[in-house]
Amino acid sequence: MSQLTITADCGGSNGARVRLWKVELQKLADETNLTLHVHHYPPGTSKWNKIEHRLFCHITQNWRGRPLTSRLAVVELISATTTKTGLKIECALDERTYQKGIKVTVAAMKALDITGDAFHPEWNYTIKPRTLLDGVVRPHKLDLGLVAHRLDHGDPRGGCCDNGFRGGEDTGPTGNPRR
Repeated sequence: MSQLTITADCGGSNGARVRLWKVELQKLADETNLTLHVHHYPPGTSKWNKIEHRLFCHITQNWRGRPLTSRLAVVELISATTTKTGLKIECALDERTYQKGIKVTVAAMKALDITGDAFHPEWNYTIKPRTLLDGVVRPHKLDLGLVAHRLDHGDPRGGCCDNGFRGGEDTGPTGNPRR
């Protein structure tokens, strides 16, 4: 496998205009030697995300009527979700702490090997792996489970930065403490 196609919503930490998302995707492309084809759903159309809707209805049915008393309770209820067709959802609580307010410079953006597609380049683009300074391309060392986890949680670095389940204090989707 030399290419990976990623579909993502257009908002949150994996939005089409989020510089850190693109920088971290470039790192993922470099580490795995994969060409990444990224396609964002247009703003306001996440309802077209079939995977989200195929999963979320089963998750909400599973936790219906049960108190969501802690982050661990939510993770356990999500993990216990299955379907008649054999779908089993895996979920884990990420207790790591992530730096907030990371600024991406213009120079860092210019260093990306990113090309906009012909159709809506602001939402569709390709990120190619860069070669190392010595000209050697990294070999494929790909853990598809890790790549899927990173992308499912909106953070190619491996953090769950857009779902409110972070380590430390209970935070909302923006990373600010819940009040």
